[in-house]
Amino acid sequence: MLKTLERYQRYIFASQDAVAPTSDEMQNNYLEYMELKARVEVLQHSQRNLLGEDLAPLSTTELDQLESQVGKTLRQIRSRKTQVLLDEMCDLKRKEQMLQDANMTLKRKLGEI
Repeated sequence: MLKTLERYQRYIFASQDAVAPTSDEMQNNYLEYMELKARVEVLQHSQRNLLGEDLAPLSTTELDQLESQVGKTLRQIRSRKTQVLLDEMCDLKRKEQMLQDANMTLKRKLGEI
């Protein structure tokens, strides 16, 4: 409880000491906000298109570009998947070799006994 009260007091005093932003700063902040908001809307629209949604207003050229982009992305995904599978296969072959070596060692020891 005491820590909460201390944080509250620090916040109150800090907000009283803070300097109010100038109108230029507020205008710059608002412009930045509007630019970021527009960018978010464009990215959301693009994401919907990539998910196959909201395709009706797109032209043939835009649909071709989208198809090309999806194809390129799919090729990258498949390439990465293949690489991961090859890496896993190499690891498994290495483990197999280690187990075969250990098995041979145990067979030799068994033969000595």
